[in-house]
Amino acid sequence: MNSRTARLSCLSLILIWFFAMPVWADLMVEQQAAKERGSILYHQFKAISAEPYLTIAAEAGDSESQFLLAEALRKNNRYMTKEAYHWLEEAARQGNSYAMIRLGRSSDGLCSVMGNCPEGSKTPEQWLDEARQLNEPKAAQGDAEAMYLMYQITLISIG
Repeated sequence: MNSRTARLSCLSLILIWFFAMPVWADLMVEQQAAKERGSILYHQFKAISAEPYLTIAAEAGDSESQFLLAEALRKNNRYMTKEAYHWLEEAARQGNSYAMIRLGRSSDGLCSVMGNCPEGSKTPEQWLDEARQLNEPKAAQGDAEAMYLMYQITLISIG
């Protein structure tokens, strides 16, 4: 094997390894374990106990953990706190439809009522519109979850 063939083989292996690796945004082992533990606790209606675990994964950028953390904070405080709103927006910016819908339902939320929503924040209507645009094509193709989300979006729009 000549040196050029060896370099090409080495480069090929490096490229294969690079593209076979998980996406950089994936969670580390500890963060994934925290996400799973927090999710289990949250779904067992133990939102207070779930918060520290979900925080670890949410801070790592996991949109599902961000949404669950926001919901845990909202439920524990019995209203939409500034921190809960922050985590919902973080999840929604990553395309989390559930977070978009929750933000769309927050027209009576704390920052809307107080009139002090952060600059650059979308209105509840804009979040619902974004969720609709994201899910309508999938629903038209028969995606069951997208159909459910469209139901949630239209329920809000007309109700």
